[in-house]
Amino acid sequence: MVLLFLSAGWLGSLVVLAAGYAAIVFFAHRPLHNPRRPVP
Repeated sequence: MVLLFLSAGWLGSLVVLAAGYAAIVFFAHRPLHNPRRPVP
């Protein structure tokens, strides 16, 4: 039973870490605002 709880906690922590990493990668490449282009 303890092994089951430890395995579930380990798997849950991996899911949380993977989701955090994916969020960082997704938001790091997304521009915060759309700058205007200069008019020639």
